[in-house]
Amino acid sequence: MSEYNHQYVSNFFQRYSLPEADRKYIDFHKYRFAFVLNQIKISQEREDLSVLDIGPSFLTNLVSETFSEFQMETLGLHNSLVNKKDEIGHFYQDLNFIGESDELPKSKYDLVLFAEVLEHLYTDPRVILKGIHKLMKPGATLLLQTPNAVSIDKRIKMITGKNPYQFIIPNRQNHFREYTGKELRDYLNLSGFRVLRLYYSNYFNPNTSPTHRFFRKSGPYIPPSWRDGITIICQAII
Repeated sequence: MSEYNHQYVSNFFQRYSLPEADRKYIDFHKYRFAFVLNQIKISQEREDLSVLDIGPSFLTNLVSETFSEFQMETLGLHNSLVNKKDEIGHFYQDLNFIGESDELPKSKYDLVLFAEVLEHLYTDPRVILKGIHKLMKPGATLLLQTPNAVSIDKRIKMITGKNPYQFIIPNRQNHFREYTGKELRDYLNLSGFRVLRLYYSNYFNPNTSPTHRFFRKSGPYIPPSWRDGITIICQAII
C-alpha cells in the first residue's frame, strides 16, 4: 500500500463490535489515525521496532496490526485496547507523574507514540517530556500529536467573546491545557529532543457539524498555524 487513508482506518474498525460512542470517536479521528500511520511508515527504516504507545487507544490497535512486526507495549492510567489486552504489555502509570515514577518500563524504545494525550495532563510539559526521554534509545523517534491552541475556530470564538477551551469537569478526560506549535517546539528543545518535522493539519473529521466542514475546507487558504491539529516528529538526542 502506497499510502494509508481514512477509508483504510474505517475498514479496519469494522471488524470490531463497538458502541455508537466509540464509532463516533473513530469517525472523528480517522483522518488523524491515517496521518499517524503514514508518518510511521516514512519515519522508520526498520520493521522490528520496539514501540511504546503512551495513552493507549484505538490507535494502538490500528498501529499494532498494521505494523505487525513491531514489538509494542503501552503506558498509561487506562488500558482501553480492543481485544488486545492479553497480547500487548501494559504499564499502569498516571502520566502526570511520569517524571518521578519508579514504575516505568525498564526497556528502551525505538519509537514512542504520544498522540492526543499531552493536553489532558496538568504537569509541566518539560517534566513529562523528560520522563518520556528516559524511556527512549539514543536517536529514537517521538511522534507527538495535540490540538492546536490557536486554530481558526478558536480564534473566531475568542473574537466573539467566547472561551474556546473545555470546562473542567470531574471524572472526565478534560483538556487542561492546549499548546501552540512554537510552545511545543520550545518544550521539546528543552527536554532533549530535536524537532525533525512539524505539521499543522485539519485532520479532525469535519462531518460532525457544518462549522467543522467549513474549517476543514478553509485549510488551503489560511496560514498553516491556524489549522486544528499539530503533529511533531522528533528525535531523542541526549
